[in-house]
Amino acid sequence: MFLASTAAVLAAGLATTPAAAQAASGASAQGRAITIPAQPLGAAVQALSEQTDAVVIAAGVRLNGRRSAAVSGAGTVEQALTTLLRGTGLGWRRDVNGAYVIAPAADEPVRRRQTTAPAALSAPQQARPDVAALEDIVVTARRMEERIIDVPVAVSAFSAEQLDERKIEGGAELLRVVPNVNFSKDNFTGYNFSIRGIGAKVLATTADPGVAVSFNNTALLRNRLFEQEYFDVQRLEVLRGPQGTLYGRNATAGVVNLLPNLPELEQFSMDAQWEVGNHDSRRARGMINIPVGDTLAVRGAFAVTQRDGFDYNTVTDQNVNGRDLWSTRVGVLWEPTENFRANFLWERFREDDDRARTGKMLCTRGETPESLAWTAPDGTAQTTPIFSYWSSTTLTAGCTPSSLYDDKAFGVPDGRGFPLTAAIINFTGVFVNPVWTGGGRPPRGYTSSASNGWDGTYLLPLYVDPFGVEGNRQSPDLRTISTGYDPKFQAENDIFQLNLEWDLTPGLTLHSQTLYMEDSYSGFQDFFRTYATGQMYRYETPGLVHGLPRTVAPTWAPWIGESSAEVGTVYSMAWTGQGICGPLPDCGIPSGGVFLDPQLGATDRFMALDLSQAESTQWSQEFRLQSDWDGPFNFNLGANWLRYKTEENYWVFSNVFSMMAVQQNGGSPVTSGNFDRYCNLTPQGQAGVDAGTLDPHTCAYIDNTPLNDIINGQGGDGHNYIRSTSISQTESWAVFGEGYWSVRDDLRLTLGLRFTDDTKTITPVPTQLLASTPHVYKPDATGLVGRGYPRYPDEEMHWGEWTGRAAIDWKPDLSFTNDTLIYASFSRGYKGGGGNPRDRDYNPNLVNVPSLPSRYDPEFVNAYEIGTKNSLAGGRLVFNATGFFYDYRDYQVAQLIERAIHNENFDAHIWGAEFETAWAPTRNFRLDATVGLLRTRIGDGEESVDVMNRTQGNPDWVVIKPWPGSPSTCIVPADVVGRLINRNDEVGTTFPNLLGSLSLRTLCPDRQLINSWVPGSGSQFNYADGWTDAWQALEPLSYNPFDAPNGGRGFSADLSGNELPNAPRWTFNIGAQYRIELPAGWDLMLRGDYYRQADSWMRVYNLRPYDRLEGWGNANLSMTLTNRTSDLVVQAYVKNVLDDTPITDGFTGPDDLGNATNVFTLDPRIIGVSVKKSF
Repeated sequence: MFLASTAAVLAAGLATTPAAAQAASGASAQGRAITIPAQPLGAAVQALSEQTDAVVIAAGVRLNGRRSAAVSGAGTVEQALTTLLRGTGLGWRRDVNGAYVIAPAADEPVRRRQTTAPAALSAPQQARPDVAALEDIVVTARRMEERIIDVPVAVSAFSAEQLDERKIEGGAELLRVVPNVNFSKDNFTGYNFSIRGIGAKVLATTADPGVAVSFNNTALLRNRLFEQEYFDVQRLEVLRGPQGTLYGRNATAGVVNLLPNLPELEQFSMDAQWEVGNHDSRRARGMINIPVGDTLAVRGAFAVTQRDGFDYNTVTDQNVNGRDLWSTRVGVLWEPTENFRANFLWERFREDDDRARTGKMLCTRGETPESLAWTAPDGTAQTTPIFSYWSSTTLTAGCTPSSLYDDKAFGVPDGRGFPLTAAIINFTGVFVNPVWTGGGRPPRGYTSSASNGWDGTYLLPLYVDPFGVEGNRQSPDLRTISTGYDPKFQAENDIFQLNLEWDLTPGLTLHSQTLYMEDSYSGFQDFFRTYATGQMYRYETPGLVHGLPRTVAPTWAPWIGESSAEVGTVYSMAWTGQGICGPLPDCGIPSGGVFLDPQLGATDRFMALDLSQAESTQWSQEFRLQSDWDGPFNFNLGANWLRYKTEENYWVFSNVFSMMAVQQNGGSPVTSGNFDRYCNLTPQGQAGVDAGTLDPHTCAYIDNTPLNDIINGQGGDGHNYIRSTSISQTESWAVFGEGYWSVRDDLRLTLGLRFTDDTKTITPVPTQLLASTPHVYKPDATGLVGRGYPRYPDEEMHWGEWTGRAAIDWKPDLSFTNDTLIYASFSRGYKGGGGNPRDRDYNPNLVNVPSLPSRYDPEFVNAYEIGTKNSLAGGRLVFNATGFFYDYRDYQVAQLIERAIHNENFDAHIWGAEFETAWAPTRNFRLDATVGLLRTRIGDGEESVDVMNRTQGNPDWVVIKPWPGSPSTCIVPADVVGRLINRNDEVGTTFPNLLGSLSLRTLCPDRQLINSWVPGSGSQFNYADGWTDAWQALEPLSYNPFDAPNGGRGFSADLSGNELPNAPRWTFNIGAQYRIELPAGWDLMLRGDYYRQADSWMRVYNLRPYDRLEGWGNANLSMTLTNRTSDLVVQAYVKNVLDDTPITDGFTGPDDLGNATNVFTLDPRIIGVSVKKSF
């Protein structure tokens, strides 16, 4: 007879009478004809019981979801049962009554691998019921079911129960249980999951991750590993090391393979789980499995999580970074015959909440310099005081490369050094300033030779940081932010998968896997990451600015609600996009400096937010022919095809950009007041030109589409914001094969080969911030269009590469182990290159900017590995060890430079070791631990420009902030800067301070306001008449910006011998659990886990102390009360027990914001209680 695998029926089965069992035992000793076709394992075992009258019991395991091999011919029960269980991860033993007990393979005495069915076990081999053995999980690391101890690959696998015991609920937590794994969020909407130091440090739509994330054995180029939580999981596998032969071109570091539970034909089942916790957490899980006749089954599952925010925003007084997400999965299994199986899966994920894309922004503030030291051409040391506001802002550092763990790191960048700040101040007003008559250099706020000086604007007070906060300091709590906007995040993902299997002949199966995926996301958050305390569009003292009288520039008067300038009046500025308001109270807006940005609305200070969006689709198809013969040779042969399309848009909206567009286009509205029409006007100083005669498309188009409409796909062609569009398509096909030859019973050889053909196509779309073509007000405009985002012709990249794997494994018969595998392997991996995102579009006839490479190269790795897997002490102890060495070529790493992501390639060597062990001295107590040792070294001669250390400590060079339209900060010889600052007072012009600012900013490689500093090139300052003589007087100072190192970007940092980022030298995890048996069928399990990783580096530059990430730990506790009779489970847990907030990674921001660093951390302490009931 056959007994089902529920706990209650098992208990009854174990009470089988000795007489019946002995009778069956006698029958089993005799050979008989047994015919059982390949079928679901439960049905096959029942057929064996019926044909032989043997008593067969499943001890605490589910037979459902496993398939048996076929049995045909004369043989004993032992031989038939061994054949049925082959490849299922299950074994058998005889109990004291003679019944056959099916249990996890490690629960039986472990035997050496055999190619023929063994004889029945002798009595001394039978496992004692009071001795516990460790569960031996079956894995599909080589695309076929094998015991994990038989697989010559470094693989960690976890059942759903093991994941729940350790509270591993998503991909971000796998680092706690797998050696040499690291995880952190990245700055945009992705993540970096790394194995042995290799992950996804590349940022581009054409980028492939180094770790392939697979759903039911199919790789997903876009996935929700970070956001989605696990539910209704059969098993999760993490393969370490290159797996490209069977898993694809982008598995150079390894594979994460999630295997969901599939429908089961044998029985109806259902479970439901409810959970509550702190942060007002509410969660639910559920599953139902419904057999429909003998050949069809349907399974549905769902998961819902709602939780308040982990962080607190002091500006909006809201908790943010919460969760509101849900997932569903529907599966259909159809087995019309014993030789054909089909299963279909549809998984849907949705999220709509205030998840923060990044953590807090940190900055050790760099202050405005008071003087500049430099060496004159004759060798004498010079020190030049810096009096001019304009010169000081040009030289003001944003953030310095200091430790992220220092108390000073909670400062804010000095906004006076931001290029956009200087642009607003330079050209939006005129002050009436007194002449300095005290001798020597005039102090700030005074001019040297005239009463009319450009020393500020009515918009911004001079010498006041427009981004400053009180004390220029943030809260030191990483979970407390102060931003003008709360984050918003939405994500959708749908996966459709169809798997077909045909048993062509006994032992030969054809597999087909078809997958279609759709994914989209949209998320925005505050771009400046701080909220300035001071209102920047008004003065508190009417008529005076730092004690100086003020006049409003006539071109800006209409923007502040007045038609003419009037000394001694406080003005307010408002623009609704539909016309000019008069005094602000008449517009329903409180008076006092409010700018109505078309996207951000009414603001009284500098504000910005960034928006990241993407839509992606993936089609993939694989055919695979796989053998499972009893002979010495088996194989896996296949071919696959993939097409992946994506379009990503990254936006930065800021009222500052809109103000700059207003200024650039003339600074006056037309009668209609529409943003897209105001350039149709009579510009100041252009008498005789009728309004409406200008083509508005020549101007920098200001889009009046509201933000929500842009998010939903409307508008989006304005030049008053940053829009970076990346469009790409990847099409790939491959053929592959892997053969397995058992040279003898204990020695096996594996050889695999793959050819991959990748074609990646990108559609270049340059950014267009403030771009316009020349018009009467701005004849020196450097753009190619004034509106829209033209697409350039597609660029195609192609690679065809051979990769493969060779391995040998040996199963020796050792006296001190029950089972041992020793293996060595060599594998070659490959991951395709791609295209770098484009910067702003410039007119090549007017602007000459050193270009960065438009492409990055593919990666290659030669990996050598040795390892051993061991089962000892009767299956109660497992010990695995692995050693590896990688020769890695062209590892892809991204940095943000010149307002765009630039991906570079570096060679590296990687080596290390990994240890995994588990020990169950009794059936109620278990210890498990992992240790990862890792060293990485970037190759000799590798170099790159470090935006945090452009001069590399060279005192003869200084960093200059560019004009807003320039692509990048640059370095300039200190003596050139010093001489220019000195000469500003010698020119005799009435505009010395403005001259200083412009002359310094134009030292970066870009035409901007000066053609060139090279003698003989006809340098002319053509912004306004009457200034030519002043600039010509400076012309004898010859300097070519293109002669500076790397075209002015900076000196290259020597990376030789540096360590790879996010590669801690060691990781460690230990866990312990103890089960207490209670009356009435209850038992209580107590478990604790502790994980720790060593220090690591944030970037390839290893710049101390800035790049140093301190090691951190994480502790977790759980208590689980289970009643196996009623299938009821109650669990209480605490994750992150110590409520630690380590910095797991950081991202260096753009020059425009002073290179502040966005950091990432763990979730806080989470406490929960759940109840689960199974039916």
